[in-house]
Amino acid sequence: MAATSEASDEKAERAPTLLQQELDAELNFKKCNSGGAYVRRIIEEIGDYHVKSGNLQQAIKYYARARAYCTNSDHVINMFRNLIKVSIYMGNWWHVLSYIDDAKQYAIGFENMAREVPARLSCAAGVAYMCLKIYKTAAHCFLLVPFDRYDYDDIVAPQDVAYYAGLCALASFDLTMLQLGCLNAESFKPFLSLAPKMWDIMLKFCRGEYGSCMHMLHDIEAHIRLDVYLAPHVDTLYQNIRARMQELQLGVGQFVSRKQLQLEI
Repeated sequence: MAATSEASDEKAERAPTLLQQELDAELNFKKCNSGGAYVRRIIEEIGDYHVKSGNLQQAIKYYARARAYCTNSDHVINMFRNLIKVSIYMGNWWHVLSYIDDAKQYAIGFENMAREVPARLSCAAGVAYMCLKIYKTAAHCFLLVPFDRYDYDDIVAPQDVAYYAGLCALASFDLTMLQLGCLNAESFKPFLSLAPKMWDIMLKFCRGEYGSCMHMLHDIEAHIRLDVYLAPHVDTLYQNIRARMQELQLGVGQFVSRKQLQLEI
């Protein structure tokens, strides 16, 4: 039995190596006998293989090599998306933003992409800015994510976009921006419909119902602490939200006091 088990383990260990050798052999064959489109597809397959194997540095290397074999603009944008995705997995946030900037600059040369590409990459930009603790910019990015073209499900579930945007906005937006940019933003309402608790939290915040707002924030805390990208920021975001509440309460108190003083005079 022990010998059988060892043989099975050895076979399982050899399988990924054999697959890598097969892909490399196919790549070399395509380079010699096929056009760029075929070579690009094999390079991307090897990159995908390394992502699944957890060898993210190698995945980045192969995805970047695909650029030389891209035959149209869609291929180039897809290459950038692959690089952005792996950089997110690696937590290289400045690299994420750099690849997004490169993709935007490339898209400027194509009328059909100049507006579409920045919007479709805004979720990745939001995640990067949030993880860099630049919460206001992160919120703005999340609010630009197009619901009808959302395709980042393998990184962020669409309902989580609402939590990311809502919490970052609560921690950094003024009341006017929170109401106009989040609650009244028609393009973002489909995301909020997937996370109705986040909608209610922002509504209570805007209405000055801070006790109920904090109670609901505590209700969602256990859920959001399970999120790989949001969890490290929950404490900071909640502290910022509490501070915003205190500032707003103090502002209301000072306004009432001034009104009372004017009446007494």
